[in-house]
Amino acid sequence: MRISSSTKLIAAIAAGVAILAVLGLIVVLRLTYIGTALAIALLIGFVFVVKRYESDRRRYERELGSARERLGLALDGSGSAIWDWDVSKDQVYLSAGWAQMLGAEAKETTISPKELLGLVHDDDVNRVQTVLKDALTGAAADYHEEHRVRQTDGEFIWILSRGKVVRRDGQGKPLRMAGTNLDITERKRAESALFEHDQRLKLALDLAGMVSWDWDVATDKLVWNDDPQRLLGPEPDGGYPDRKQMVHPEDMAEFVRVGGESLRSGEAYRSEFRIRRTDGQIVWIAARGRPVKDARGAVTRVIGVSQDVSEIKQAEQALRESEARFRLTFELAGSGIAHVNMDGRFLRVNRSLCAILGYSDKELVRRTVKELSHPEDRDETDAARARVRAGELESARFQKRYLRKDGATVWVHLTVALVRDAEGEPLYEIAVFDDDTERKNVESALRSSEMELRLVTDAVPAVISYADAEERMRFCNDTMVKLLGRPRETILNHTMREIFGEERYRVLEPHVRRALAGEEAHFERTQVKAGGDLLDLAVQYLPRRNERGEVEGFYTLATDITEIRRLERLKSEFVSTVSHELRTPLTSIRGSLGLLSGGVGGALPDKAKGLIEIAKNNCERLIRLINDMLDIEKIESGKMTFNLRALELMELIEQVARANDGFAVQHGVRLQVTAAVPGAKVQADGDRLVQVLTNLISNACKFSPAGRSVDIAVARLGERLRVEVTDHGPGISYEFRQRIFQKFSQADASSTRQEGGTGLGLSISKAIIERLGGEIGFFSEPGKGATFYFELPEWRERSLPGAVAPVLTGAQAEPDARPRVLVCEDDPDVGKLIQLILQNAGLASDIAYDAAGAKALLLDKHYAAMTVDLMLPDQDGLSLIRELRTAPGMAHLPVIVVSATAEEGKLKLHGENLEVIDWIGKPIDENRLLANLRQVQGAARMRVLHVEDDPDLRGVVSTIAREIADFESAESIGDATAKLARERFDMVLLDLGLPDGSGWELLQLINRMTPRPRVVIFSAHDAGADRGQNADPYLVKSQTSEQQLIDTIRGAFDAAA
Repeated sequence: MRISSSTKLIAAIAAGVAILAVLGLIVVLRLTYIGTALAIALLIGFVFVVKRYESDRRRYERELGSARERLGLALDGSGSAIWDWDVSKDQVYLSAGWAQMLGAEAKETTISPKELLGLVHDDDVNRVQTVLKDALTGAAADYHEEHRVRQTDGEFIWILSRGKVVRRDGQGKPLRMAGTNLDITERKRAESALFEHDQRLKLALDLAGMVSWDWDVATDKLVWNDDPQRLLGPEPDGGYPDRKQMVHPEDMAEFVRVGGESLRSGEAYRSEFRIRRTDGQIVWIAARGRPVKDARGAVTRVIGVSQDVSEIKQAEQALRESEARFRLTFELAGSGIAHVNMDGRFLRVNRSLCAILGYSDKELVRRTVKELSHPEDRDETDAARARVRAGELESARFQKRYLRKDGATVWVHLTVALVRDAEGEPLYEIAVFDDDTERKNVESALRSSEMELRLVTDAVPAVISYADAEERMRFCNDTMVKLLGRPRETILNHTMREIFGEERYRVLEPHVRRALAGEEAHFERTQVKAGGDLLDLAVQYLPRRNERGEVEGFYTLATDITEIRRLERLKSEFVSTVSHELRTPLTSIRGSLGLLSGGVGGALPDKAKGLIEIAKNNCERLIRLINDMLDIEKIESGKMTFNLRALELMELIEQVARANDGFAVQHGVRLQVTAAVPGAKVQADGDRLVQVLTNLISNACKFSPAGRSVDIAVARLGERLRVEVTDHGPGISYEFRQRIFQKFSQADASSTRQEGGTGLGLSISKAIIERLGGEIGFFSEPGKGATFYFELPEWRERSLPGAVAPVLTGAQAEPDARPRVLVCEDDPDVGKLIQLILQNAGLASDIAYDAAGAKALLLDKHYAAMTVDLMLPDQDGLSLIRELRTAPGMAHLPVIVVSATAEEGKLKLHGENLEVIDWIGKPIDENRLLANLRQVQGAARMRVLHVEDDPDLRGVVSTIAREIADFESAESIGDATAKLARERFDMVLLDLGLPDGSGWELLQLINRMTPRPRVVIFSAHDAGADRGQNADPYLVKSQTSEQQLIDTIRGAFDAAA
């Protein structure tokens, strides 16, 4: 132990004190000479003792220093560091070796345990704390743990930390703990490497299919340690034959020679030979064996492994063939190939490289690659090669220039890779030269072409753009940039949703979907220019497909048709004016011709009759033309009125077929209905639908050959009905298909005029069908006829859930309980006006000034119909209607749009069917509104579910009350429960005695329904005690007259309203 400076000071002071004490004793006691001599002797002895002490102290310090030096050397040599933890002070002393171990300056330090624990890897912290806790508490005799700690540079090393509690207090609480830390990082790496090596060795043996064996030399017995079947084939009943019997005769001599040489020399051997397996198959075997000697040095056993190397042998043969092919490929390859040594000289070159560079092979092998490189490309080439040689890249591919022998510059794509030897040292480079000169020329031409295309597209007065499959804009011309009024960079690489905004994108989205599905999309839309002007655009989306036929985007061509639309409006106004001016004189002419033909002016000669008939027919033709022109003008201006009502479709079709039967006979064809949907209804204007059907049938008759049929078919497609009219004529040419629905379009003008056609029928039919919420189209194959079709939404009964037939009551209800209409209108004056119109028509109404108020009233009351303004303060009208169509009981609520933006709102639907009865603009067409409401009122009859197991009584009740309600029957609780879950009823007429239980059980279910239908109990038994608190009307069958039953049903329904 080291003697501190304080100890030295104390010894010096003690010596001084002793000397002073002796001198004082001599003076005070005045000792005699002898006494003085004794004192001096004592003093001398004391000085001697002190000197002896000092000498021993120095010797001990030297020994201690040597011990400390040896300990330091031992710690340094073992890579260990000492730690000493004063538990009571929560301080840990760490030797200089610890700091050195962490990569810091080698010096002793003291830190807290928390700081020391902070150096431990996160994954090891819990384990270290657990082991340390066991040592501190005495659960473990000592502390011994391997874990990772972080060095100053952030890297982690593995240490083995050992320690032990060396001092505890009387209660066993630890006071001091000491130990060492040993850097075991290298050992851990070695363990990991060894484990990986073992795993790889095991995997290699498994994958190689090796089988181990043990041969006893003395007994000549061979024992297979693994399953030998995969090597030798299935084992025969008597066991495998002697190994020499299995060796191929041609390999036997070599097999015996190698084995004998190994036995004599005691050295390991390796041999390859063929064997015949037990299944007759010849395979190649690679055997490795090592002799095992006894104490005397004699070989007693040979152990080894054998492996089927047939595939390797085959691979070697394939390799030899491959090398031959490589040599052939090297010479005949279309790309230039060279082997280049490490100083950059050509070793070998093929013919193609000679052709690219213009040198012979002998000339090239005398040159370096750098000599032939273009001076401007040499630095880049050298840098790429250096990275390959440094191992940063497996290969480098880049574009560069070389100088040909004739002085021309050639562009190549150069690929460089490095061939290394077994030790990883570079041997030579393989360089592949792909002549890129032609592609460079093509690229230059392409850039010029693209520039010309840009100039052309920018000069075209139309929007031209391209969007990829993700709807991201990849190209746009200057016209689009100017139209949108925004920089090109805010358009390119942005999605259509981002460019046009959410609202306008929703208009475009259906057409985008069609284009990305591979269909061309043609439509018209409006666009606000940057300056605020409104443009009409005719838009085409044209899909672009890749070589696999997959759609990878679409082109847009949008043409400004604002001026065209303006001219069309002018034309429509002109047509309207002229048509009206012509109708009056034509009416007089037709009337006069009719009178003359009827003999009013006296008998006419036959010749005059013929002339008058010609004049009369052409007058009728001219009137039809004028009427068609007026229809077109009305449709385009939105002035054509539609008297919508529910129509039996099959009845209408049969009526039109009968009406056109004479026309068909005139053309030698017959009309026939080939498919029908009985009972199907559509909501349409009967006259207009007859006009469409007549046009399609008459066209089919005109173009069908004599003796053939015109087929009419009806089918249900989901919620739509489809009507098809098929002829067997010449079909429609491809050239005419694009304009078939345009005004005044005729496939064969001469023949059509002979038949009296105007070229307006299909255009009018298309407009009518679209106004009815449907679509019209055709399909045809030249020479095989054509089929024209239209689809309309199927009409279903639109009675509001809970609505009373025939009327609903309200605050101003008349005694006969008028039908009630909900008016949703944000303008109070307009709302009161609509309410006054309804009141004068005998209808009750409530007004809601916003969407929230309308929804609240719909939950509280029952309405026969509803009018909706599209511009509401809290929600747009279209979204309100969509919401109602998904709400329970509101799917078929009759809705009439009454709005200043009715037509615009209808256009926003893009074919979506919201089952709107009509779209009425402002100022309000009172007659049109009331006509629609009268139609709804006629359909709004009360629906009653009669739960009764007696079919005769059900029939009597439905007959008695047929004027006020439509009845549906259920003969059991189960049947009634299913119908109540599936359908909506205004009232339940309930019998209590049912075959599968009591009607009171069904009543509990009805009480939980929202909204709850009214209930009238109609039972053979008195109410009795079972009725409880139930307040529904209760009728006893034997005590109730027919009028009482009707009055009770009506009264209960009126109370509900």
